[in-house]
Amino acid sequence: MNRVIMTLGFLMPLEVLWSRSRQFSNGIAFEADSISAIIVFLIFVLILLTFLVLFMWRCFWWFRRQTNWRSPAIVGFFLALTIGVIIAPSPFPRFVDGLKHAVEDKLDRERLISLAAQLRQVDADDNPNRLGLSDHQRGGAPELIAKIEKVKGLYPEAFKMSSFPPRFWISHDYVTFIYGGALSGHWGYSVVEKDKCPFKPSPALIACTKVFDNVWVFEMD
Repeated sequence: MNRVIMTLGFLMPLEVLWSRSRQFSNGIAFEADSISAIIVFLIFVLILLTFLVLFMWRCFWWFRRQTNWRSPAIVGFFLALTIGVIIAPSPFPRFVDGLKHAVEDKLDRERLISLAAQLRQVDADDNPNRLGLSDHQRGGAPELIAKIEKVKGLYPEAFKMSSFPPRFWISHDYVTFIYGGALSGHWGYSVVEKDKCPFKPSPALIACTKVFDNVWVFEMD
């Protein structure tokens, strides 16, 4: 029993370390957690709960039999707890830091600004009084889709940050490329006219970070 508790106690801080570091990797990939990552996380949660239950059971017998406090199970618990407390508040790179790294590595500022200008012009040509609507909100007008596909073909790297293509919002002030959905949250990058985060502070805005002048990445609920 002591060995089982010691093993589970060793895995507990590893779970904390993995859960904190995977966010940065997800950001680099411009992806939310995969099914396999969620399964691994649930397994670690099960291990943690098992560890706590076994430890509580062991403590019951420890107090009942007055077992030496230097029991391996007791020592292992406090060692795991100490490591977890040290790791949990440590500053780890965030999901948005991974997004920033990916944009810096794969995209060019000048090309992004040029892309945003062309998309804004397409939108204005199509409906000058309805800026701010993305192509999927227009009912899939064939002429508009054709114009957008032509622009996308000139800047393929901007639409291959993830295995899923982005949606985009076009307005006078910014063009935002957005990924994700209702369950996974939303993230992406914006090319802005004014060099500031295009989103106002709100409970939904998790983080917004500058990458280049006039280019920002963001994460939202």
